Amino acid sequence: MTKQNENFIINSLPVKEEDILDGDTLLIYIDSKKSINIPNYYNKTKYRTYISHKLNITIRAQSLKIRLKGIDAPEHGMPFSEEPKNKLKKLVIGKCLKIITYGIDNFIKSGQNRIVGDIYCNGIFVQEILLKEGYVWHHPLEDRKKFDT
Repeated sequence: MTKQNENFIINSLPVKEEDILDGDTLLIYIDSKKSINIPNYYNKTKYRTYISHKLNITIRAQSLKIRLKGIDAPEHGMPFSEEPKNKLKKLVIGKCLKIITYGIDNFIKSGQNRIVGDIYCNGIFVQEILLKEGYVWHHPLEDRKKFDT
């Protein structure tokens, strides 16, 4: 059985623009038929209808809030908060993502859990791009990775 701090891979449906919440958090959808393989501690999530007019599909999907591991971005309303959010949009909108999970981020004022993970889009490590281009900063307490910036 998968433990909360072990890695688990999630493959998303294409990301929509409205699901980029800020520069280090996004909402993803996975096909509800595939979500049965996700460990129980991730299953405090909601099911929604996922509609993609571009792909001409409507399915029942599980929504998961993802916190990008090892980085931090300005919070909504802070100076420069829109720049990392817009860069993240450019990197992932309309694309399927591969998320390698590291457990749950329980430090949420609203009481909602976020999955902490590394995000890959077409083989590109998203956090590394955001860091190298100066949109976010490395959060060493959350991450043991070494980035060559």
